[in-house]
Amino acid sequence: GAIEVEGQPVGSCRLAHIEIGKTGDLGYWIFDDYRGKGIVTDCSRAVINVAFEHLALGVVTICASTTNPRSCGMAERLGFTYGHTVENSMTRYGVTSDTAVYYVTKSQWQSIP
Repeated sequence: GAIEVEGQPVGSCRLAHIEIGKTGDLGYWIFDDYRGKGIVTDCSRAVINVAFEHLALGVVTICASTTNPRSCGMAERLGFTYGHTVENSMTRYGVTSDTAVYYVTKSQWQSIP
């Protein structure tokens, strides 16, 4: 789904690789001018709520490049648990990096204040 600010698209936040009743992967991006404002974090919370409440998922994952500390930090701020790292698995702008995989279960999510 598109993220809009004042009617203008500024990014995206969505679930992919959904297995209804099981898992889904949360993905997001935002234009540079809108980073650090909590927009993606707020949108991610809303999407995660839909994942657990309406799609009956048991686990939501986030895959973040280990060279992207903002993305890894967001997963941690949302209460996700670090699971593992997949080496040389993500290529962005022609640069390959490792991927940190984070997850949160429905019961973990429900206990986050």
